Amino acid sequence: MDTVFRRLDHNQAARFHDALLTRPPVAGAIDTAAKAVQIRLPDLRKALDTQDAPPDGPIRSLDLLHAAVTSTVRDRLDSNYLRLAIELPSLLDELHRARLSADYSELI
Repeated sequence: MDTVFRRLDHNQAARFHDALLTRPPVAGAIDTAAKAVQIRLPDLRKALDTQDAPPDGPIRSLDLLHAAVTSTVRDRLDSNYLRLAIELPSLLDELHRARLSADYSELI
């Protein structure tokens, strides 16, 4: 990069720097998604804080829970934070319920 920059004349170098300083055209969408994630953070904190006493609700089968966790991991790897912020609190509540209702006597 330094060698290319050194070959630019003054006018080209100024345009190059101006181009680097501009905001991307999707900045508004990114800001909106970040705000939407931030709004949902209290729900995630609540799901994490209530692991020993999650709210009542249904518990899917292990196969369906496994699929939901796999999808969540995929979202994390894809940096899909908005979807994580929407889906994760209810999934955590359900996983906490499943853990508390599990019959561990079969494992002994």
